Parts: sequence; C-alpha cells; structure tokens
Amino acid sequence: MGVIGFNFSKINCERKAVIQGQVTINHSANVKNVEIDELKLGTVTQKVLRIIFNFKAEYQPDLATIEFEGEVLWLESPETTTELEQLWKKEKKLSESVMGQVMYQIISKCNIQALFLSRELNLPPPIPIMPKTEPQQAKKTSKSK
Repeated sequence: MGVIGFNFSKINCERKAVIQGQVTINHSANVKNVEIDELKLGTVTQKVLRIIFNFKAEYQPDLATIEFEGEVLWLESPETTTELEQLWKKEKKLSESVMGQVMYQIISKCNIQALFLSRELNLPPPIPIMPKTEPQQAKKTSKSK
C-alpha cells in the first residue's frame, strides 16, 4: 500500500556564526527505527509500521544546522508488515521499494521545511534553487564575399 502519515516530533535549527565565504551544505537522512503500531481506522484496528527518521542539513564549516526527527506511517497487509519489521530487526534495512518511497517522503518534506527555516535564519537555501549553468559563447558568423 504505502505512506499514510508523516509527522515531525523534533525541529531544531541553529545559526552559529555569520555566513561568510564558501559554504558547503551536507545532508543526511536516516531511518533510526522501525516498529509495529496499531492504528484505528474507523471501526477497524490496523497494524502499521512506524518508521522513525532523522534528517540533518549541516552548513560547513560549523556555521549552522537544521535538524528534524519524526515518523512515517506505512500501511501494508498484516503479513507484510510483520515481514518488514522482522527484516528491520535482523538486518536494519527495509525492502528497496518501501525504503525508496519512505526516503522520498522524508527528503521531500524535510527539504521544504528546511528551505523555510533557512530563510528565517538568513542562511543560504539548503537545496539548489536554480540549476547552475555556464554562459554560452556566442557563435560568430561572418559573411565573406
């Protein structure tokens, strides 16, 4: 099935110094834990995966940090939910298809929030806004007789 919920539990941002010179922004997004939880949907109680995550954008050299923690709720059949939880407990990973969709949700929602917070802290955007392009050399054509 897929993602049925997304929540932030922690939002932390700090500018440690005035931004000057070259700034490098490093991003990381990690799944910290996966557990089964029960969610009441109408009159039915359904097993869901609660996927706990951490996202961090660090402005280097030690200029600022924007960090989020939260959870993604994933709904599958009860059997698949149990299999995914067991895979996490054994190998600390999820199937590629589930992890791809979960990470897409984490990165897209966190990048948007990080963009808003960077503006409030007078930081450069943590994601490239405009693609970098090189100016093209004008082609010179000459007419000769």
